[in-house]
Amino acid sequence: MPLPNCLGSKMKIKIVKKTFIGSGGNLWPGSEIDVDDQIGTRLIDSGIAESLVKKQTKKSKPKKLSNKKHPKLSKPSIDLG
Repeated sequence: MPLPNCLGSKMKIKIVKKTFIGSGGNLWPGSEIDVDDQIGTRLIDSGIAESLVKKQTKKSKPKKLSNKKHPKLSKPSIDLG
């Protein structure tokens, strides 16, 4: 049974003890499933599941600042007289 993706990113876990989760029903030991991060973290913290894939954090590269000079703008000549 596929689980809805309502909370965000997914986490792959392996069930150690028989349990029931609302979004997936009965889960048996040895089952490998994809669940939302929050549900997977709760199951791992309580000892019901083990993580199969470590959560990858996306590291962004720092933006490079350029030292380009901007062209000089000429002042418009306006006669107010």
